[in-house]
Amino acid sequence: MTIYKGHSDARYCSLLSEFSSTNDNLSPSAKSLIRSNILPELHADACLLDTEIDYFRGLLTAAQKKRDEITSMEKTFQMFLSPVRVMPAEILMEIFKNVARDAKVEKGVVKEAAWTLSHVCHSWRDVALACRELWSTISIHIADYEIRKAEKLPKLLQTVLGHSGNRLLDVSLSLELTCSEHIKEEDALTNEQRGAIKILFNESPRWLSASLSIPPGVVEDLLSPRPDLPSLVSLNLQTKQRWAFPYTGPEISLWCPRLTSLSLLGIPPTSVSLSWSSLSHVSVQLYDNHLSSSQDYALRYLASVDPTVLQTLSFSSLYCHEHSRSIGEQITFPFVDTLRTFNPTILDNVVLPSLHDIHLGPPEHRRGTPGRRYTTPMLPALDDMLRRSRCFNGITRLVLEYIIPDQALIDMLVSLPNLARLVLLFGDSWSAEMEATMAMLVRMLDMGFVGRLEELGMRNMFEVYYMDESLVHMAERRWGFWGGVRLRRLRLRAAGYKSASTLDELRRRLCILRDEGMDVVISTVGTSGLEEFLVGSSQ
Repeated sequence: MTIYKGHSDARYCSLLSEFSSTNDNLSPSAKSLIRSNILPELHADACLLDTEIDYFRGLLTAAQKKRDEITSMEKTFQMFLSPVRVMPAEILMEIFKNVARDAKVEKGVVKEAAWTLSHVCHSWRDVALACRELWSTISIHIADYEIRKAEKLPKLLQTVLGHSGNRLLDVSLSLELTCSEHIKEEDALTNEQRGAIKILFNESPRWLSASLSIPPGVVEDLLSPRPDLPSLVSLNLQTKQRWAFPYTGPEISLWCPRLTSLSLLGIPPTSVSLSWSSLSHVSVQLYDNHLSSSQDYALRYLASVDPTVLQTLSFSSLYCHEHSRSIGEQITFPFVDTLRTFNPTILDNVVLPSLHDIHLGPPEHRRGTPGRRYTTPMLPALDDMLRRSRCFNGITRLVLEYIIPDQALIDMLVSLPNLARLVLLFGDSWSAEMEATMAMLVRMLDMGFVGRLEELGMRNMFEVYYMDESLVHMAERRWGFWGGVRLRRLRLRAAGYKSASTLDELRRRLCILRDEGMDVVISTVGTSGLEEFLVGSSQ
C-alpha cells in the first residue's frame, strides 16, 4: 500500500485562513467552491487515510503476535538452563513443603499448590508424589448447589489420600446444605457427596486435627456410630444452624484419648461426650437460645478435665445477653492461666487462683456501630469474679473491648497492683465527660496504682481522640521509672490536639522516647479512611 501523499489540506490552508479572517458572508462562488470541490476532496483523503490506518493496524497486530510467539519460545529455551532442573530432589522437596501446604478439594476441584506442582513436569511430579507431607492437609467444602461437580469428589479425594501415604492428616470439612419443609438437610446430599464423606471418615484413625462445620441434621449420619480418633489432638466442632434455633442434633460421643484442644461452637456441652486425658485448651461458645441449664452444666463438664494440664479456658455466649448463673458449689481450676473473650457472669462460684491473663470481649456477638452509647455491665461482674477467685495479685495482662473509661474501670484497675500490660478499646463517642475520665485514668496510671505497667494500648473503636499532655508526661516519667521497670510499649490512636503547635510538641517528645528505645506507635485515620501513623510504624 502507498503511503498517503495527498496535498488537499496544504492547498486549502490559505483559503481557510482567508475565510476565517472576516465575519462577512461568503460570496456565492466561494460557497460553490466549498460544496463542489473542497469538501468532496477532503472527505476522499480522509477515507484514504482510514484505509491506510486499518492496514498498518493489521501489520502491528501481526507483528505483536509474532513477537509474543518468539518471546514464549525464548522463555522456554531459558527454562532448559534453569538451575531448578538440576536441583537435587531433596532440596526441591523442602521448597515444596513451604509452598504447598494445603491439598484442597473445593467444590469438586483440587486446585492448590500440591496438586499443581505434581503436574508441572515429570521430575517435579516424582518429587511431589514422593513427599507425603504435601498431601496431609485436606480441606473439603461441599455445597448442595454444586451437584454437577459432586461426581468428581470421591475420585479426587481418594487420589489425595493415596498420595498422603500413612501420614497423619489435618482435616477440614464444611457442609453447606439448604433445607425446606419438604427436604431435610440429611437428604440434600447426593450419593457422590456421601461417598466422599465416607472416604474421609474411613481415615479418621489418621486424623491429627479436625475442623468440622456441619448442620445438625447430618450429625447423626457422620458421627454415629462414633468414629475412633486415637491420633486426634485438636478438635473444632461447630454446627451451622441459624442462631434463632437451638441445637436439635443427637448427642455426640467420640473417643479421642490424645485430645489437647477442644473448641465447640453452637453445640451445648450437654450434648457432647468425649474421652480424653490431657485436655489443656478449652473453648465453648453457646447460642443465646440454649437452655440456661446448658451454661450451668458446662462448668461442671469442664471441671472434669485434669486440672494439672488445663491452661486456657474460653467460655462465651453468641448474641448473648447477661446471664447470672449460680452453680451452687465452687469449682476450682488451679492451673488455668488465660481467659479469652468470655462472659464473667457465667463464671459464678469458679475459683481461678492462678489466673494472670484476661481478654474480655464485647457483650454482643456482633460489633457495635458508631453513635451508639455503650455501657460496661461486664466490669462489675469481672470485678466480682476476680474477688471470688482470689487472683487480684496474679493478673499481669488485661484486654478490655468496647468499654467506657468510667469510675468502675478505674476502681478495678486500682485493685490490680501487678498489672503489666493493659489494652483498652473504648466503645463510645468522644465527649467532654470521656475526656475528663481519660485524664483521671492517665493520672492514676502515672501515680503508680498499676505498679509494673510495661505496655499500654488505648484506642477508640469509632472515633479518634485528642492526645493529652498528661499522657505523654506519664510515658516520659515511666520510661525510667522504678528501678528499670519501664513503660516499654505505648500504642494509641489519636487525632491531634486542639492546638497544632501543642500537637507538634507532643509528637516531638514521643519521637524522642521512640529514639531512646520505647516502642511508640501513635496512629490516626486519614482522609482516605486508611490508618496513618503519626509516630512509629505498624511494625
